Amino acid sequence: MNKFYKGITTLVLISLISSPISTFALEKTETVFSKLKSDGEVISTDYNVSLSKLDKGEVVDYTRLDNIKNINGEEKFSKDSEKLTWKSTGRDIFYKGSLNSELPVSVSVKYYLDGRELSLKDIKGKSGKVSEVFTFKNKEYDSDSSMYTPFV
Repeated sequence: MNKFYKGITTLVLISLISSPISTFALEKTETVFSKLKSDGEVISTDYNVSLSKLDKGEVVDYTRLDNIKNINGEEKFSKDSEKLTWKSTGRDIFYKGSLNSELPVSVSVKYYLDGRELSLKDIKGKSGKVSEVFTFKNKEYDSDSSMYTPFV
């Protein structure tokens, strides 16, 4: 009897592993655009968001963005705290919005003229080899995964 149950268990496991599993799940992509001053200070930040692999009907999306505008279709949404509920037609939804909070990445900029560090004001009007060095510091740490948020 023991061999019989082992055989059945093996057969069930093989059929589960070899069966295709449908994973139609909402996919969300956010692209952040920040306008900076010459010293790296943030002037404004806008977010473009795409939601894909949508079903028809209500689609729930969690966001902290304000001033949300659908930029690709006629789908309507309602906002409740940090939750958007879209009336989906099944097509991808693209929207934009803004966030009035500090970015998870800080940027500093240094300028060089012929290898010598100068302020941008001092470089203006001069000739030579100009270099800009951008330094990014990731400030968003996830203690659950013990990792900083990845960014490109």
